[in-house]
This record gives sequence, structure tokens and C-alpha cells, in this order.
Amino acid sequence: MKRVYAWARTGCSAARRVLAAPDGPATLAFAMALAVALTVSPAALAAGRVVDFENYATQGGEWSVRIEEGAFQVVQDRPSGMAAQFLFQGGPVPERFAFEAEFGVISGNNVNERPYFGLLFNMQYQGRFGGRVPGYRFDFRPSMFRWELVKVETGGTNLIGTYTDVMPWPWGLEEWRTLRIERDGAEIRAYVNGELLISATDDAFTGGYVGFWTYSTAAVFRSIKFEPLE
Repeated sequence: MKRVYAWARTGCSAARRVLAAPDGPATLAFAMALAVALTVSPAALAAGRVVDFENYATQGGEWSVRIEEGAFQVVQDRPSGMAAQFLFQGGPVPERFAFEAEFGVISGNNVNERPYFGLLFNMQYQGRFGGRVPGYRFDFRPSMFRWELVKVETGGTNLIGTYTDVMPWPWGLEEWRTLRIERDGAEIRAYVNGELLISATDDAFTGGYVGFWTYSTAAVFRSIKFEPLE
């Protein structure tokens, strides 16, 4: 049996919805798969489980958390022409950490639609999304063939680093790419598929939360990992 669990976000609450579950002897094996699906180090768990798949906040889009074949995925299903954000609420990040995920595009992949998508980190979320939430983004902006490291402030956004990609490249769930952010004090490093693309220094925001965002894009984020750096 295909085993899928989902947590659907409605308004300000998250409702757990069991789509299908194993029974009999499969139950123990499935429980063990769930235990290893959350790839967070013991140190992160002790610090408050930064990446908590049952505790998150969203704005815009249609976000859900799913377990497909024993692995967590965060899915944004609606490619609207507005920003959609997903922030884990397990606990604030430490001063030094790494956060990464694979992404694949579902739809909204027409460059003319000016889509964006990427990682959020050190987001200074205070329980509501009124206006811009300060923090940082690591984006891909296909309309400009460019990866961007962006500082988000209440009054606007500022680029703190860019990398121009070679385009076009195939989009879709068959073309997974791994985004990774490393934060080492004021040092910020941004990687794609293990290659360092952007390195910058900025200390405007610390602590806060990590997550994902999309604009005019429906996408899947999987193989989600968070770990404090020694």
C-alpha cells in the first residue's frame, strides 16, 4: 500500500489528515520510517526542533506537508501571482547552521510569469505576516536567469549577492535541484547541487525561522535537512 500522510493548512490552524495508513505488521516499519524522515541532528532537536513538520505558519498559496514513501515533502499547489510563504515554527535557529532542500516545479514555470522560488532563513516572524517579514531569501529568478541572495526588510528588499545561471534548463519534478544555505555568524554561503554560487557577509538578522517561498509557482520541496554547524 502507498502510505501517505498529510497536514493541510486551513486559515491559521494545521489539521492533520490521514490519507492512507498501513496496518498489521507494516505499522512498526512505517513508524520507524517516520522517525528517520525528519533529518534533524540531535543538537537541533535539543534546541527546540527547528524543522517541525507539525508546527508551521503560512501565507498565500495552498501549502501542505506530506509523507511520500516515508519522506517528508512541503508542497505549494497554487501558482498564484502573489507571494506564498511557509515557515517552520519548531524553534529559532542558532547562530551557525545549514538548511537545505531539493525543489521541483509543478507548474507556473513560464518565464513570462516571472516566477520566483527558494529558501527562507533567519525570518523574524512574530506571529503574523502583516507587511514584509524581515530576514533573508535564497531565490531563483528565471526571468533574469539569476540566483539571488536577498535581504528582506520592512521597507523593501536589497540584493546582497547574485549568480547568473546558464539558461534554459528543464523544469519539472523530473529535474530536482538541491538548494543549501550555510550561516556562520555574519557569513552566508548559498549552494546549488553542492556548488557554491554566492558568498556574502551580512549580520542584520539572526535567530528567527527557516522555510520556503514561491511566487507564481507551484512547487515541491523534499529531502529537507537542518543542522547546527560546529
